[in-house]
Amino acid sequence: MNREVATQLLSRVGWPADRPDDFRGALLQAAKWRQGPAGAPVTLGGEEASKVIGPGEGIVGITAAMGAADTPMMTIFYPGS
Repeated sequence: MNREVATQLLSRVGWPADRPDDFRGALLQAAKWRQGPAGAPVTLGGEEASKVIGPGEGIVGITAAMGAADTPMMTIFYPGS
């Protein structure tokens, strides 16, 4: 998915679509678009903490390694999340 297609999608679906046009436009213009293979890490603990991550395509799953091993925490984000 290229930047243009992702921008069009995120202007119609999910959280960005519900924001005012000027804010959404600035957010999507400032976004750093990346593509990666399925299962590849997007970011790891200890890296720069000022990232906003939102998929334009596919699903992003976030897991935490803190706490007991049998109680993992996971959040799933879909396009527009």
